[in-house]
Amino acid sequence: MNVVDLARLQFAVTATLHFLFVAVTLGLVTVVALMQTRAARTADPGLHAERMRRVRFWGGLYVINYALGIVSGLTQEFQFGLNWSGLSHVLGNVVGAPLAIETIVAFFLESTFLGLWAFGFKRVRPRVHLALIWGVTLTAYASTFWIMVVNGFMQKPVGYAKRDGVAYVTDWGAILTNGATWYAVFHIIGAVALLAGLILAAVSAHHLRRGRDTAFFRPTLRQGSLLAGVGAVVAVSAGFIHLDALKSTEPEKWVTLMGETGEEVDKARGRRAGRLRPGRLDAARLGQPRLPRDAPHRHAADRPRLDPGLRRPPRGHRGADGPATLPAAAARHPAAPRVRGPDLRLAEP
Repeated sequence: MNVVDLARLQFAVTATLHFLFVAVTLGLVTVVALMQTRAARTADPGLHAERMRRVRFWGGLYVINYALGIVSGLTQEFQFGLNWSGLSHVLGNVVGAPLAIETIVAFFLESTFLGLWAFGFKRVRPRVHLALIWGVTLTAYASTFWIMVVNGFMQKPVGYAKRDGVAYVTDWGAILTNGATWYAVFHIIGAVALLAGLILAAVSAHHLRRGRDTAFFRPTLRQGSLLAGVGAVVAVSAGFIHLDALKSTEPEKWVTLMGETGEEVDKARGRRAGRLRPGRLDAARLGQPRLPRDAPHRHAADRPRLDPGLRRPPRGHRGADGPATLPAAAARHPAAPRVRGPDLRLAEP
């Protein structure tokens, strides 16, 4: 296992743990907001106090998971900058703005609302306190949306042009309406509802089994079971719709998820690579000179497959015949011919 494999493993573990805390907090904050709304509409003082006690209990679990999510998220941010800085160099102009908005929403607005809500019990007016928890909820989902925008672009890049190995935004509308983003958004909504319902039901069942505060936990057991059922239906439905969309956008991923191997995966790779054959490259999209169809190669099997790539050659790098002008993937091809300068005149080795 080399350094790259270790970096990938580290990021995979951190991202997985972070997402678990994010999903839990997204589900719990929605539940807490609905519980407090119901309590605020209750006129009976005794029932109101009982429902507010539930708000405090489940709100406490939410705050704990929120803190753990912040810790794991900060670790992930450092890994982006230290281990995967090349991604920021190439795609920073595209993904930087959504990530910056997400940071402002999550760490400023959401955290501010949460702090005021957590320390505002019996210190601010009930309606203001209720508005604070809904502010936390809405900013949490807004934060999730901007993360899904970045994720959607990484899965299905749209609305950009690549010049000198760096991506630039050409159409924010295409990025924000990317199908890969919205499939994931609805899938996430179902998943967080499912997870929140399971947590409510599991914690309530744990206390009921031990005979603790039956009147307090019995309603949340029913509510959690119902919420988990609805969330499961939404998550499964959105997941199948997203899976069907992968046939056209990411065929290689689709055949892999279907359990295909060997010939089917090779065919999917061929269909995907066929969009980027040297004679069909869009110079405006890739920011690279167009390679003539009749460019000489030693034989057809050695024809390099061009890929826009995610990295450009290192700064200041010069080959034996001049600076590299092809994408990094072609430059690394063992059979790729060397290139002289920007006019793409091919030189024999």
